Amino acid sequence: MQWKKDFINLFENDEIDEAYKLKHKKIPSKLYKYLPFNSDNLKSTLNNEIWFSIPKRFNDPFDCMGIYWDSKEMIDYVSKKNSNKKVLSIEDINKILKSTIQSLTYHIKVSCFTEDLYSMPMWANYSENHSGFCIEYDFSKLSYNDNFSKYLFPVAYESNKYDITELFKIILNNTNDHRVFLLFFLMQTKHISWNYEKEWRIFNIEHSIISGSIKCPVKPTAIYLGFKCNSEDTKMVLKLKEHNKIECPIYSLKQTETKFFDFEIIEK
Repeated sequence: MQWKKDFINLFENDEIDEAYKLKHKKIPSKLYKYLPFNSDNLKSTLNNEIWFSIPKRFNDPFDCMGIYWDSKEMIDYVSKKNSNKKVLSIEDINKILKSTIQSLTYHIKVSCFTEDLYSMPMWANYSENHSGFCIEYDFSKLSYNDNFSKYLFPVAYESNKYDITELFKIILNNTNDHRVFLLFFLMQTKHISWNYEKEWRIFNIEHSIISGSIKCPVKPTAIYLGFKCNSEDTKMVLKLKEHNKIECPIYSLKQTETKFFDFEIIEK
């Protein structure tokens, strides 16, 4: 999408505030988080918390690895920068650059969302084969410089990884340069075969936890129960709503009997 390219250009030109303002305008008013039914997920929902995980636990073998750099160009750059008479090999430079990436991203935790409530693969993969639930959030209510909205990025789906050679030169000059945060967005480039997920991700780089729940600044705007959600789980959720433990509307999904592969939404 053009706006994502504009966002990257603004960031690279050190117009970071304008970049965040542009991205904020593109945040969907509805983002969804699919979850299986269990005590931890229900407790987090009731406490208005969101679970963050480390990316290496995700199901994409290239997760957070959607970047590459021109090793030969970086050899020349690093050698000149350090006035290093020693000739660096591609293995040497890649080791240095990978170490830099790891030091910058070591503490990253991620929470994943999607634009699509009706994705059957998403319900199947992330909500126990339609037996779990899905929470709806509106992060567009937050200001553009709130950390939750600031570090909320769309995943880009491409055939190739993103070339960060020029950005790497900036980072190597100064790891405190604010443009380093662009790296977190570019790393999320995923192979185009994942584009059905329509994913957005919130990064947490300020907490020392390995993984865990963090208080969410906005409350859920709706909860959707999968069409295979069992009667006991449904009754429990409705009882929680009856006792004002859940404040948002609750809906269940039902298969339609039309010619379309559609779900009908029924308010509980």
